[in-house]
Amino acid sequence: MQVNGHRIPGTPVAVDVWRRMRGVYLYFLSHMHADHTVGLAPLWEHGRLYTTQRSAIMLAAKYGLASPRVEILTENETHVIPLAHGESMAVTVYNANHVEGAAMFLFDGYFGRVLYTGDVRADAALAAAYAGSALWDALRGVDLLVLDNTYASPASGAFPPRGEAVVEVVAAAQAARDRGKRIVLALDTLGKQPLLNALHDAGFSISYTVDRLNAALSDDGRPHPAPHTGPGPSAVLGVPKWSFGSYIKAMGDAVVGIMPSCYPPPEYTAASAPENVVVIPYSDHSSYAELEAFVAHVAPVDIMPIVGHVNTSLRTIFAHVLPPPQPSRPPPPIPQAVVEAMTAGFIPPRSVAHGSPPSSSLLAFDGLISYKPPPRRAQFASPAFVSIAKKGARLVRRPSPTAAASSRKRITPWTPSGEQRKRAMGTEIGLEPPAKKPRHLVVSSRASTGQALPRSVPPRGMRAETWARFCEVYDTIHK
Repeated sequence: MQVNGHRIPGTPVAVDVWRRMRGVYLYFLSHMHADHTVGLAPLWEHGRLYTTQRSAIMLAAKYGLASPRVEILTENETHVIPLAHGESMAVTVYNANHVEGAAMFLFDGYFGRVLYTGDVRADAALAAAYAGSALWDALRGVDLLVLDNTYASPASGAFPPRGEAVVEVVAAAQAARDRGKRIVLALDTLGKQPLLNALHDAGFSISYTVDRLNAALSDDGRPHPAPHTGPGPSAVLGVPKWSFGSYIKAMGDAVVGIMPSCYPPPEYTAASAPENVVVIPYSDHSSYAELEAFVAHVAPVDIMPIVGHVNTSLRTIFAHVLPPPQPSRPPPPIPQAVVEAMTAGFIPPRSVAHGSPPSSSLLAFDGLISYKPPPRRAQFASPAFVSIAKKGARLVRRPSPTAAASSRKRITPWTPSGEQRKRAMGTEIGLEPPAKKPRHLVVSSRASTGQALPRSVPPRGMRAETWARFCEVYDTIHK
C-alpha cells in the first residue's frame, strides 16, 4: 500500500511514516486511514507518537497503543515539545475536516514554520470555523506547506459541499425505502460519519459488515448510528467499497446501492452504473478549487505534495496563487544539541523539563529497553555485525551491506507472533502473560542457523554489562 507520509526536512520529526529512520524520534499521526498507518503495530517502539485524542482512542482500539508511548495533543492549541537539551519546537493542532480525529500540524522551530495538512477538506465550512481567529491567520506565509494533493488538478473537476451530498444520500435512501427496498451503502473503515448521522436522524437503522474504527468512540457522548442486524426496508447495510459490487449482484433488485464517492470504480460511474445503484459525489478530500483557495490563503514560500505519485509539481499547478519563487537559500543549521540527539537516537521526556541524552548505549524509554550501538562503528565493519531486534528480544546476526550485496540469499525480517505481542503488551490490555519456558537466544546467519548462544560470551562490540542487562530483559519478557 502507498505510504502517504513524510519526514520534515532537517528535523527529527516524521508525520504518518511508521518505520525506523535514522535521526527521527518524534512521530506524528494525522489520522487513522490505512494509507497513513502503514507500518504501525502493537509493538511500535521507534519513538514517541503524538496524535489527537480521538485518533488516540482508535489507535488503542486497533493496535493496543496507549500512554506512555502515545501523547495526546489538544486541538486548536499550541504545544511545546522538547527536541533535545535546551531545544524545543511548537506544534499547533488544527481540525483537518477530513475524518474523525484528523488533524493538521503547524510546526515552528529552528527549521522555520512548516504546515503539514495530512488529508484535509479545506472547504468553506473549515474556513468559516476558523474565520477571524489568530489560528487561521497564523497559517499565512509558512516556509513549507506539505499539502494533500489527492485532487490537486484542474482535471479533477468540482464536487459539491459535503452538506449537499448528505442531503442527496438521505433523499435517495428515503426513495428506496418508499419502494420497499433495502439499502446497501459503500463505506470505508473510517469517514462519512456526518452522512451516517444524517441517515440515523432520518429514522434509518444501520448495520455494518465493515469494521468501523470509530466504533471505539461510541461512548464519548457523540451521536452514532444504532447498530441493527434485522432485515427490513428501514435498514441500511454498510459494506466495504471493495465488496459493494458483490452485494449488489447477490441481492439483485431487492436492494438499492448507494455509492457516496467522487471517483467511484469504473463499473459504477454515472454512465455505467446499474439502475439500482445511485452514485453521489461525496468527498472527504478537498476539491481543486478548495485547494486553490487554501493555498492562496496560506501563501507558502515552498510547497510539496503528500501523495507522491499524484501531481507532484504543485508549484506549477498553483503558480498563479503562490508568491513569486525566492532565490534558493541554504537550509537552516541544525542545533548541535539536536544533531547529537539525532545521532544517539535520543527520545526526549514527555514534559518540558530538559535532560541530557543518556551517554549509555542502553536507552530507557518509559520502561522499554532498546539497544543502540555505540557511536563508533569501526568494530562493526566486519562481514557480519550484531543488532538487537527487541520485538521478540531475539539476537540476529545480519551481514553488513557489503556482504549482503554479495549474497544471493534473501534476508527476511523477523516479526513477532501474536502470542509474543500479547505478552509484550499484556500490562496495557489487562492480559496475564502466559507461562512460558525460558528460551535460548538464537544466532542466525548465512552460514549457520539455530545455534544456541552461550550466555557467558557477549556478542562482539557489546559490553559485558550491556549484554547482562539484555539477558535480564530477555528473561523477563519470555518468563
